[in-house]
Amino acid sequence: MKTAIKLIVLFLSLPIFTYSQFTFSGGNGGDEEPYIISTLQDLKDFRSATTGQYGQSIYCSSNYIQTNDISVPIAEIVNIRIGNFSGQYNGKGHALFFYDSGMDLPEPSIISNESLFASINDSGKVDSIVMTGLNYRGFKIVQVIYGGILSNCVNYSQQDSVHVYEYIYDGNCACFVNELQDGVIENCINYADIYGLEILGSAICQSVSGGLIRGCKNYGNIYNAVIASGICDIMVGDAVIENCINYGNIYTRNQNEIAQLMNAHQYDDLSVGGIVAYAEYSNNVIRNCQNYGTIVSEKFHTVGGIYGGNRYYPNQANVNVENCANYGKLYNGGMIGGIVGNVFGTVRVQNCYNAGEIQGYGNILASENALGAEVRNCLSVYGGSNMVRTVSGDNVTMSSNYYDKQMVRDTVEDVIGRAEGRLTIELTGDTPELRAMLGDGWSYAEGRYPIPFGLEKDSLAMLFATPIYLYGESDASYDNLNLVQYDFTVGTENGVYWSSDNLHAIAGGNATILASGIDTVTAYLAGYSFSRTMNLIDQCGVVSSFRASSCDNYQWNGEEYTVSGDYVQMLAAANGCDSIVTLHLTINNPVHYSFTEAATSPYIWNGAEYTETGDYTQTFTAENGCDSIVTLHLNIITEISQNDMEEISVFPTPAADILNITSTETISKIEIVNVMGQVVKRFEVNSDSAVCDVEDLRSGVYMVRIHTEGTVVSQRKFIKE
Repeated sequence: MKTAIKLIVLFLSLPIFTYSQFTFSGGNGGDEEPYIISTLQDLKDFRSATTGQYGQSIYCSSNYIQTNDISVPIAEIVNIRIGNFSGQYNGKGHALFFYDSGMDLPEPSIISNESLFASINDSGKVDSIVMTGLNYRGFKIVQVIYGGILSNCVNYSQQDSVHVYEYIYDGNCACFVNELQDGVIENCINYADIYGLEILGSAICQSVSGGLIRGCKNYGNIYNAVIASGICDIMVGDAVIENCINYGNIYTRNQNEIAQLMNAHQYDDLSVGGIVAYAEYSNNVIRNCQNYGTIVSEKFHTVGGIYGGNRYYPNQANVNVENCANYGKLYNGGMIGGIVGNVFGTVRVQNCYNAGEIQGYGNILASENALGAEVRNCLSVYGGSNMVRTVSGDNVTMSSNYYDKQMVRDTVEDVIGRAEGRLTIELTGDTPELRAMLGDGWSYAEGRYPIPFGLEKDSLAMLFATPIYLYGESDASYDNLNLVQYDFTVGTENGVYWSSDNLHAIAGGNATILASGIDTVTAYLAGYSFSRTMNLIDQCGVVSSFRASSCDNYQWNGEEYTVSGDYVQMLAAANGCDSIVTLHLTINNPVHYSFTEAATSPYIWNGAEYTETGDYTQTFTAENGCDSIVTLHLNIITEISQNDMEEISVFPTPAADILNITSTETISKIEIVNVMGQVVKRFEVNSDSAVCDVEDLRSGVYMVRIHTEGTVVSQRKFIKE
C-alpha cells in the first residue's frame, strides 16, 4: 500500500507539458489562424516547441506566419534553430536581419553549417523568407529537405569580412539548403557574394538527390572555392534542375592553393559549372537553364557553362542537358566546354546554345573520356569552331551540330554532324532549311538565331539571339570577326539597341566602317549586354553594294526612289575617303484585287458584318510586306427563308481534318473561304450531304458557302484546329 502511494505521489509530481505552453504572438496554429511570429522571442519559442522534449509535438506540423522584420544577433543563431518541420511557415516577404551585437560569437565547431530549420519533411513548406545583414559561417534557411518545399525566398545576407576566412576543412556554403532529398526548391533568389570557402560553394543548394530545383536565380559572385556552381554543386541521382539562371561570376582558388589542397585531401573532381558543378549516379536532368556569368578557373578544373562534369569520380554520372544556353566567358581552366566540361560517364546534350567566349576545348562539350555521350542539334554563335572535343577516343555520338563561321576567330575542318559552319544568314530566321537542320526543339523567328524551346520569352535569351550580319556573298566569300571589310547590319528586333567605339557608326540597324582597326560593338536589352570585337578594314574608294526592299518608295541619303533597280552613290567617310556604293533596290507596290459574293444576311468578312448589297473594301498585309487592298462586290439574297437555312448542318466545329455538311436539299457545290474572302477549297457535290477534307488548312476561322442549284443558300462559320 505504501509503495502504491509513493508511485501516485511521484506521478503527480512530474511536470505536465501541454501544447498550449507556447502562445507566440497570437494564433492557434491552424489554417485560419496560424501562429504569429513577430519577435526574436517568438523564434526562440519556435525552436523550443520543435526540439528536445517537444520535438515530435504538434508544433512541428502547425501553421506559422511572420508578420514583422526580425533582428537576430549573430550570437543568438544557435538559439533559433527550428527542429524537424512538417508544417507551413510563410514569411510574407519579411526579413530576418542578422547583425553583430558585440556579444561573444559562437565557436566555429558549434555554428558551422547552421540553419534556421533543421529539416523540412513531407507536407512541410517554408515560403517567402528574406535573409539580410551579416551571414556568419554559412548560415542558411534549411539544412536538409526530406520531401518538403522551400519557395520564394531571397538572400541578401553577406558574409562579414572579419570572419570570412574562418572556414575549416570541408567547409561549404549554400545560401538556402545544404541537402535536398526528394523535395522542391523553387523561385529562390540569391543576391549575396560568397567568399572564403575551402571546398564547396553554390548559391542555392549544395546537393540534390531525387529532388527538383526550378525557377531559381543567382546574382552573387563566388570567390575562392574549389568546387563551385551558381545553383547546385552536386546532383546525386534522379535529380532535376530546370528554369534556373546564374548571373554571378565564379572565381576559383589560385593554382598553388589548389595544388596544396589536392595533396592534403586527395581531391579528384575539381568541377565548376554555371548551374551544376558535378554529378553522380544516373537520371540527372538539367533543362531550360542559362548562364550569364564569367567563370575564371585554374588548370586543374573541368568547367562547363551549364554543367562542369566529373573527371575521375568513381560513381560515373548519367546526365541529360536539354535546351540550355551559355552566354558567359569561360577561361583559364583545364577542360572547358561551353555547355558541359569534362565527363567521366555518359552525358546527353541536346538543343543547347552557346553565345559565350570559350577559351578552352569545345563550344558545347569538352571531354576526356565520354562513355557513350550524345551531342545533337546544338548551335554555337560565338567562340571557336570546335564544337566537341574528346581525348580518350571518340566515344561521342554527334549529329546536326552547327556554328556561325562568321562569328568565330579560329577554325578547324568541318565534320558533318560534329561541327558544320554556316553563314549568319543561314542560321537566322524561320526557314524550312533551318528547321530541317536543328529540328523541333527550337523556337524560330525572323531577325534572330533560334532559341531553345522554353527560353524564347526570356530577355536574356532574346538578346543573345540577336545577330550581326557581316558581309556574306557565299561560302567562299564572306567577312568574319577577324576581317571585316564591308559595312554590315545588326539585328534590332525585340527592342535591342547597339553602341560602338570610334571606328564604327551605327544608325538603326546599319553599321558603317569609319576607319581601320580593332573595334567593339555592344548590344543591349533589359539591362543586359554583350560585345563583339572585330578587326575592321576601311577600304577607301572600294566598290560595295547592298540590297534593300520597300513599299512604294525608298529613302537613301536624301534621295527618294520609287522604281526597282540598281542605284549608285559616292559616299564620303569621316576619314576623307570616298567609296562607291551600289543599291540593289526592289520596290513592292500595293496589291489590288476583288471578288464577288451572293449570300444571305448577315455576310461576315474578316470579323465585319454586312447586311446590305454594295461594294466594300478592306486592307491587309501582303506577303511582300505592302498593303493588300481587297474589294468585295456583295449581293445580299433576301428570298431564302430562315427555315431553309436552318435545315443545313455543318459539323464538327472546331474541325481537325473532316468537316461534315448535310442538307434537306441537293447541294451542288461547297466553297470554303478564309477571313480575307479568298476561296481556299471547292467541292463539287450533287448530293444532300458531303464530307470535306480540311486537314491541310491552317488553324483559324473559315466560312462555308453551300450552293443549291447554283444559288448560295447558306453561309456558316467553322473553326479549323
